[in-house]
Amino acid sequence: MTRTPSSPARAARPLALALGALLAFAPTDALAKGGKKGGKKKGGAKAGQVELIGVDSVDAVFKQLRKLENTVSSAEKHRRSSHQNVQKVMGLKDASFAKAVEHLKKEAGGKVKVQVQGKTPQLKATDALPPNVVEGIDAINDALKHYVEAIGDVARIPKEATDLVKKSKAMPDKLKAEVMSNPLAVVDAIRGIGTIKDNVKIAKDLPKRSKAIIAGMNADTKLIVTTFGGKWPPI
Repeated sequence: MTRTPSSPARAARPLALALGALLAFAPTDALAKGGKKGGKKKGGAKAGQVELIGVDSVDAVFKQLRKLENTVSSAEKHRRSSHQNVQKVMGLKDASFAKAVEHLKKEAGGKVKVQVQGKTPQLKATDALPPNVVEGIDAINDALKHYVEAIGDVARIPKEATDLVKKSKAMPDKLKAEVMSNPLAVVDAIRGIGTIKDNVKIAKDLPKRSKAIIAGMNADTKLIVTTFGGKWPPI
């Protein structure tokens, strides 16, 4: 008796079931425990970066996650560079940011006041000042301007990141569906399990990172404004 060839869908079913067994645990729990801080992922990608796995239905979520992570990383990077710029122009590379700001106040000799333009506080010189003091004021004003913008961008991220973690619950089913439609996709799907672990870990960390950078920028803003005789938040 001659057997009829199996259909692609029927051939894919055992593979999908095997993949389902591997992905039976929820990404928001077990998968989120994967990933390590620092170092590199397999393939040379840096840990902490959102990677795609080549499955459209899953990558649609990770593309959104990548945008959120880039926003937070950009805010973190800007705060670090703002500190370094102020410390550098004031000749205090090894001092704390607070000491650099206090030094700027001393060098300004009471000739700098705080003005709030819209929601953005800015330092304004009331008289001629030495070049390094002018550079320090410019560095702080640039930081304050970007702080306000960054805080607005980052404030929405905790909720959006939490929503993406919830969406990740559907990933095992989406991967199984991909294998059912294309049996050759099972290899890439299995390879993508580790990437999913790392990406979900990033998503779960984003709310904490977002709140931390917002708190840090708010603390810097208050430090600057109050150092130069203003009140923050403004009345």
